[in-house]
Amino acid sequence: MELIRENDVEAYKMLYNRYWKILYFTASKKLKNNYIAEEITQDIFANLWLRRRKIRITTSLSSYLFVSLKYKIIDYLAKEFSRIKYNDYLLLNYKESENYIDNWLFFVDLREKLEKSIRVLPQKCQLIYQLSKEKGYKNKEIARELSISEKTVEAHLTRAFKTLRIKLASFL
Repeated sequence: MELIRENDVEAYKMLYNRYWKILYFTASKKLKNNYIAEEITQDIFANLWLRRRKIRITTSLSSYLFVSLKYKIIDYLAKEFSRIKYNDYLLLNYKESENYIDNWLFFVDLREKLEKSIRVLPQKCQLIYQLSKEKGYKNKEIARELSISEKTVEAHLTRAFKTLRIKLASFL
């Protein structure tokens, strides 16, 4: 980790090659979904590289990676469970509704408009919004991750919300 902390790409590659398969197979076995397992495994290594200077590992590197995997899997399953519950809720509440298709099309249009509106935000504002709303980071975590103040994070989020409110006014 000391070599990686000092930007040694070869040490990172060695670590990646040593642990990628076992982490991937473990995730794949737990999730029964190879695509998601690969995404989660890649996230672990991407985060390791991005946070290499800040990470202080007090256990073995192997333990750190497997604990990271465990929490990524738990986080994914929690989000998936919420998504399924929400879909079930929609099906129960709108299945018999005459407006089901209209509501669904409205939702699809709203989601597309939201995604387009997010893409036109300034790059840093967009990144902070995505970390906050899509990845669930707290302002403090975003500030630490991007090496900026919490006030700057709040300012970017306020700007993003204001822009999105204006662009999505027709839906509200």
